[in-house]
Amino acid sequence: MIRFPYFARRGDAPGYKGVRPNRGKVTAQVHKAGKRYHLGTFSNDHHAAWAVNMALEILYPGLPDR
Repeated sequence: MIRFPYFARRGDAPGYKGVRPNRGKVTAQVHKAGKRYHLGTFSNDHHAAWAVNMALEILYPGLPDR
């Protein structure tokens, strides 16, 4: 099940959860049990959001669809 895109940001912050701009590109990361998992650097935010969704499916198998 793909939950693309995953928009769950605090407050009214724009963009995808786990996706941050970095030197003209974007990085993707997720957190579980206090550990940060760096998923990579991507050319656009859609690819980074896709990586975040795939990682969330692996780390949190019971996560409901949004």
